[in-house]
Amino acid sequence: MTRWGFRFGWMALGIGALYGFSALAGVVSGGSLDPPGSPDSTMQTLEHIPGVWDRVLDSTNGGGGGCDSTRFECVFLMAVCNPTCHFETKGVLDHETGLVWQRDVGLFVQGYTQSQASTNCIGLSLGDRRGWRLPTAAELETLLGPSTALPAGHPFQNVPSGAFGVGFWSSSAVPGGGGNGYVGVLNSAGDAVFESVPSAFYDAWCVRAAE
Repeated sequence: MTRWGFRFGWMALGIGALYGFSALAGVVSGGSLDPPGSPDSTMQTLEHIPGVWDRVLDSTNGGGGGCDSTRFECVFLMAVCNPTCHFETKGVLDHETGLVWQRDVGLFVQGYTQSQASTNCIGLSLGDRRGWRLPTAAELETLLGPSTALPAGHPFQNVPSGAFGVGFWSSSAVPGGGGNGYVGVLNSAGDAVFESVPSAFYDAWCVRAAE
């Protein structure tokens, strides 16, 4: 009886020691190696990544109306009834820069001072979206390019034209220009921007993006 009790005592001691070492190993290792759940994806789509101004994208491979090319995507789809109902896209996303422009360029082309043009954009609700503003001179130039003409295959509508081009106000002030502002010119050739007094009359082409 004593012999069996002796053996059981040593067995219990051995099991206790193994349990203690296992618990100690668990503490040292920091717990289970199994993750609490599947890791979240770190992939981001182009829509979540700010535009990169050093890339050149094709604007001529879009569908009807110039939409859905590599460069331009028509956005802000909404129903319009006048009097029949149909769908229209009110904005154009430029994937080169990440800027969203009003698609109907002819919306504010009656001629405004710089202050009036800015007010028109700030008060604009287009595609059920607010937050529009005048573009900077640099932003205007990303659309006009070195030839001061819109890219081939663009999706913009009611683009004005004139013998000497059409000027659009920017929000950029001329450094040391006594309050003058820069105006972007849309034509087939010539300077992309020029200086003008803020009381002169030019058009407005609104953009939606962080400045």
